[in-house]
Amino acid sequence: MTNQNWKIVYYKTLQGNLPAAEFINSLEAKAKDKIINTFDLLTEFGIKLGPPHCKKLSGTQVWELR
Repeated sequence: MTNQNWKIVYYKTLQGNLPAAEFINSLEAKAKDKIINTFDLLTEFGIKLGPPHCKKLSGTQVWELR
């Protein structure tokens, strides 16, 4: 476990909608559980989680969650 826990923050539109959260909530239970499990790992380990769960996009400062 790392010394710092990460926090998941969802994008919020000006109208107050949370498109990513709404999408995740619309998924079937198995897919939703997989995403939530990966979020749990990400909050604990951050980008040190590494593949296969997350990877830095080459040439950018952006990391993708897989």
